[in-house]
Amino acid sequence: MGQTSSSQHPGFDTSPYLRKRPELRDSDVHDIKTMFDTLVPVRGVVDINDLEMMFTNSFEMQMIKERCGAKTKLNFDEFFDVISGVILERHKNFKNVDCEAQEKTVQCYCSLKDDSHRPSKKHRFEAA
Repeated sequence: MGQTSSSQHPGFDTSPYLRKRPELRDSDVHDIKTMFDTLVPVRGVVDINDLEMMFTNSFEMQMIKERCGAKTKLNFDEFFDVISGVILERHKNFKNVDCEAQEKTVQCYCSLKDDSHRPSKKHRFEAA
């Protein structure tokens, strides 16, 4: 399979993570790496409080807390395990929506089948 990297993460090998979670795309692994780097790891670990701040008011917060358990810090492999689960849940729940780590505000227009909500409702989702 070989090493895959991008100009965003030169030398970062996604292949072990893709073997671990084959349902993920290469871009998903790079997004996880970007999220980890955004939290400014100190000595290779990030603080759980910073991760929770990143996901404040998101529907994924409870899942993150459950996956982190009693840990207060995560190295990249642990972070990958937590966030890859979140991304796979996004893929499952939002099959036709491509989520990108760099986007802060997302808007979508949904046609609801319930007549009481016609015309289409505008839904706004915000990432922390």
